[in-house]
Amino acid sequence: MGRARTSASDPPSALLIGPYDPHCGEFTFLAPPLGVWRLAGVLEAAGIETKVFDPNCCREPPQRALERELLSGAWDIVGVSTTGMTLRFDLELAHIVRRVTPEAFIVAGGMEATFRPELMFELGPFDLIVLGEGERPLLDLVARRRGAPGISLSDWGAAEQSRARSAPCRNSLGTADHAQLLSDGLHVLFLHQLSA
Repeated sequence: MGRARTSASDPPSALLIGPYDPHCGEFTFLAPPLGVWRLAGVLEAAGIETKVFDPNCCREPPQRALERELLSGAWDIVGVSTTGMTLRFDLELAHIVRRVTPEAFIVAGGMEATFRPELMFELGPFDLIVLGEGERPLLDLVARRRGAPGISLSDWGAAEQSRARSAPCRNSLGTADHAQLLSDGLHVLFLHQLSA
């Protein structure tokens, strides 16, 4: 199991996992996960200890390397980036996260999560799905998970659940509707409790 936090006042932390392509570039063109690195930069700039795990750049099998990384820190949030082409491998890593750190708050993002959030809940161990750009949602989520002043975790959960119940599925929205939802601050639409 993951290492426990030594104090509630420890700085918040996030582990971000890039899409996994075990076929050495067949699906990813051997590009680094630039979106994940961009998110890491935004979180670091906000004072959140952030580490990127790129499963395509490991000296040992990525599954073992991920287990080792999970055990090396106490992560407030673990984000998993998904694509349609690498989904089965991304899900394998997400299930490792849940097995090794069952208390982890696991967030799915990326292309596949944005366009098929219901499938992500059906197949993966995710607590939350981020649709679209992840910068604001992750910053908000870390602040809320760490009990930022003026934010109640229970109030946030209830508010998000009521919003999510009234929000249409991303796949049923036109581009203009989706843009409006994002501009209204409704950037996280799905919580795990709603999928049950």
